[in-house]
Amino acid sequence: MFILYNYKVPYSECLRKLEYCAKLGVQISDCRYRPLDTLEDNYRPFGLRDAEPGYYIHAEAGWTDQKAHDFRRRVREHNIWIRYAKDKGAKYDRRMEHWSAIHNTFKFFGLGRPPRMEEIDASRTWKRRLILLGQAQTASENNNPRPNLSGLSYSAADSALQQIIDDARARKQQPLFRADRAAEGEERTGT
Repeated sequence: MFILYNYKVPYSECLRKLEYCAKLGVQISDCRYRPLDTLEDNYRPFGLRDAEPGYYIHAEAGWTDQKAHDFRRRVREHNIWIRYAKDKGAKYDRRMEHWSAIHNTFKFFGLGRPPRMEEIDASRTWKRRLILLGQAQTASENNNPRPNLSGLSYSAADSALQQIIDDARARKQQPLFRADRAAEGEERTGT
């Protein structure tokens, strides 16, 4: 479902649409209006708010910088709730955003669905494993194909993740120009 905001439809009506989408159980793609002739858009979804925002605000319909940011935040929370909690009868919880990132990391490595946040929060092993997963994902994001750890036990996956990290560190420590190879080249050419 698309909702155009920061335009002729006022904030209060956009909030009603958001509530209706919650009843329907659908996610929202929010689209912030910007005039077509706008050359710059300095919208910052996070961080400090300026007294004069550097992006278009449709003030005629009552939109403000605060309302635009608030609507965007509500849509993000709504979508996370739809994806992770609605079918379980749970309400939105900010920790779901962290679990969403964990879920994406599991998908990156083909590891299936991660455990529940309660299990992760209660386990040192899972906390260490998540650090390994994050480091290994960073180390292998430019690799094609991606490492596929599906079918491995968690212990074997931990070893594979550590190997990915170690290999990446070894690559970083190799000099781009090796003096011994340059000397070999000199011997071959007779210079």
